[in-house]
Amino acid sequence: MSSVPAWVLPHLRCPRCSTGELRARDAALRCESCAAEFPCDGVPRLIDGDARAWNPHRTPSRARIDEHLRHLEATGWIGDAMIDGVPAGDLVLSVGEGCGEMLVRLATRRPDRYFVGTDISVDRVANATELAARRGLRNVWFCVADATRLPFAAHAFEAGYTRGVLHVLPDPESALAEMRRVLRSRLLVDRLANRPFFALWFWLLQRYENLRARVQRRAPDPGIWQSVVETLETGTYRPLWRYRAWFRRDRAARVRATSLFIWETPTHRPVLGWLGIGGAIDVRL
Repeated sequence: MSSVPAWVLPHLRCPRCSTGELRARDAALRCESCAAEFPCDGVPRLIDGDARAWNPHRTPSRARIDEHLRHLEATGWIGDAMIDGVPAGDLVLSVGEGCGEMLVRLATRRPDRYFVGTDISVDRVANATELAARRGLRNVWFCVADATRLPFAAHAFEAGYTRGVLHVLPDPESALAEMRRVLRSRLLVDRLANRPFFALWFWLLQRYENLRARVQRRAPDPGIWQSVVETLETGTYRPLWRYRAWFRRDRAARVRATSLFIWETPTHRPVLGWLGIGGAIDVRL
């Protein structure tokens, strides 16, 4: 799974010069225009320079990744209908995929589509690649990439999604511009933090975790509230309704709020969700 599949290679472009085609050369990809090389030994790293990975210290265990994948397979996702509408043989992009649970689920569910996942963390991409390999999937590929400099040709993907990413980026507008560039028809932005209720619910969840840990006589996991602290410090953290302004250029951008406590469900609830953790925006490009 570490090599670049034949169905991916024609859609790659140099993240340094933005236009050069990439060709496989030994254990790397080389730009035909600027001669930049990007290593592909183990994990493909299609990134110009070093970019800081958000939340690098909380890489989940294999057991936790498998548990999350089983949960997603059991509950479904609000983006399933979008994926079902992608023509067979076309490509779907995930930006900020993380450890690959959602993309592996989609690739398993739809073997007649092709899926590409990016993340800025080498460790997370390695986990995602390993997860896909354990399932024997040949229609999914992962690489390290910067959301603001995606290494793909214009309109390479029919549709794409990003989950829990935009509100943690210091420059989300640049990432959105890149997604518009490489997608043809549709973008689903999911798991957008809703200020201030996002912080309130996670603060309560941390208190609940602390209480459970005391009852079970174990150390509490501080990561629930710590993730909110890091989002507040580094991200573009806004009320859900304000994200609508990012999509004014699009023909249709529908804001769909989630339920009170759950990040993502197959059906988002537009009334109570405005007081909830976050929401989704479905964009027709």
